[in-house]
Amino acid sequence: MPRIAMLALLVLSLAATAFAAPKKPVVSGRALIYASTQSFSFGGNTSSQRGFSASYYASSKAPAGATGSVDIPQGLGLGPNLPLIIQNPEAVGGAGASEVWQYWGCSATVPKGQPFVAKGSAAVTGKAAYGSNGYADPMKVAAIAASASDVGAYTVHVSYLGDISVTLGAPQEFLDPIAFTTPADGASVDTTKAIELAWNAIPRVAGYSLMASGRNAQGKTVTWSSTRNWTSWTEIGVSKAVARGLLLPPDHLKCTIPAGIFTGQVSVTLTAYSADVVGKGALPVQGWAQSMTSLSLGTP
Repeated sequence: MPRIAMLALLVLSLAATAFAAPKKPVVSGRALIYASTQSFSFGGNTSSQRGFSASYYASSKAPAGATGSVDIPQGLGLGPNLPLIIQNPEAVGGAGASEVWQYWGCSATVPKGQPFVAKGSAAVTGKAAYGSNGYADPMKVAAIAASASDVGAYTVHVSYLGDISVTLGAPQEFLDPIAFTTPADGASVDTTKAIELAWNAIPRVAGYSLMASGRNAQGKTVTWSSTRNWTSWTEIGVSKAVARGLLLPPDHLKCTIPAGIFTGQVSVTLTAYSADVVGKGALPVQGWAQSMTSLSLGTP
């Protein structure tokens, strides 16, 4: 091809690129759909209630007038769909520094290298926008009958993102209530010593997590978890999280909070997770079922 013709083609190619329609910005985020069983114990009496959560977060801000809804299975008894509450929250920088002492692992004594002390910065001020999120109104999903089923297809419609769908199957049916067997409800516990925890086995559990919070003798805020970084399990799914040590395996029904990390009142939360499923759509989406219970130990 003559040089002049080649130069002409190059010019035309550059011009076409310059005037091409701009690419749609990539939006990151995640959607989460899960059925929940919440158990409560007080004075020897135990009760439970069912619910479900449909939510998403996205890196882009929601435009004015943005709308959203979620189509849900009839088995939930809440109608064919529910509206989403959409918001553009803002992170607010605090004027004062904070400090949290973090521990993890099932052990009677504190493992070497702990705690990790997370400190806030007094230099962080002002507000920083970080995108948008949406969620089904908790008041509309709290009264789910004990005979209800969560199995079926869920589709989240978001006007500025698109549709996001996932289907919960039999493995993700509402989990049975879970409860601590040790310590007993109402038992007196010295929270400065190692705290032995145990719970009942329930069907279809694929992994567990425990979280405790309180203060230490220095008055600092303290958190403890059964494994480190357990909150990141949704990035890889339950089975991989168990294999990598982010969640406790389904046959693990005991755990010990180390001695000496707490003093006074301690709040403990146990969560059991079913196997999770992955959906498709405008954002990555996961679905699962979970059963949760909490325990308050010690005195304020």
